[in-house]
Amino acid sequence: MLLGTRFGVVGHARAEAGVGLFARVQPPPISRPVAFLGLLLIGLSWGGLASGFLRSALLGGAALVGAVAVEGLWRRFVLGRPVSPGDLVFACVAPLSGFGLGLLLKALQV
Repeated sequence: MLLGTRFGVVGHARAEAGVGLFARVQPPPISRPVAFLGLLLIGLSWGGLASGFLRSALLGGAALVGAVAVEGLWRRFVLGRPVSPGDLVFACVAPLSGFGLGLLLKALQV
């Protein structure tokens, strides 16, 4: 579900911009704190949904990490862009932080 949503959003954005789905384009620069906050919110929402559907917080977190792994493999082998290990760790830690925040809020009954 995560990958289908991502594929639809990216495909639609590329179609609106008049760029082919597999055409190489330069990604726009984005600051790390902004990216962290965005991925944190994604982890908070999608991690909660995944853990609810899978009935396990551990499996919900694994689904988030799995989605990042599939994205990294897609970028490396389909798009031909090497992904640094630091970027992969960052992309795993940020949504897991949001997911952990959701679990903390649930435990504290806020």
